[in-house]
Amino acid sequence: MESILNFLQSIPDSPSGVLDFVTGLLLAHGYLVIFLGAALDNFGLPSSGDIVLFAGGFFANNGQASLPLVMLSGFAGALVSDNSVYWIGRIGGRPLITALLRGRLVDRLAVCIAPKILGSGIEAVGDLGIRDLAESIALADAAFTPRGGDMLLTGRVEYPTGRDAVSRAG
Repeated sequence: MESILNFLQSIPDSPSGVLDFVTGLLLAHGYLVIFLGAALDNFGLPSSGDIVLFAGGFFANNGQASLPLVMLSGFAGALVSDNSVYWIGRIGGRPLITALLRGRLVDRLAVCIAPKILGSGIEAVGDLGIRDLAESIALADAAFTPRGGDMLLTGRVEYPTGRDAVSRAG
């Protein structure tokens, strides 16, 4: 665990420093770095797939890497992470969201509201055991942002104080 922390602390915070850091990783580990960079970027983690692919293209231009393999590595990383996120949400989305809210591990929330009629709909959150409006989870500093034909609702999550229905139900 300490070696991972040392690795993370060695990552520079300037754009040119990040490019040098990625270049060193590419020289040491090649296409695996491109695959992981694209995967982590598409998975939503703070990594820059663009810089990794840019550096891979630079190496390909200099003859140090094969451009088709750079492109294939980036595509494969993005494909794996996109499908992983999809299946995590498809299989475990509702139980995961419910468990995170119940455990008070959510501090901001973004909900997409689409003007579509689904009938009974798709439940995004399971039963939190809340039976009184005063015990509900609230969104503070709520804001609506248009996104094409949809609306994005964002806000800071505020859990009820006192009698805690959220963590009690479970």
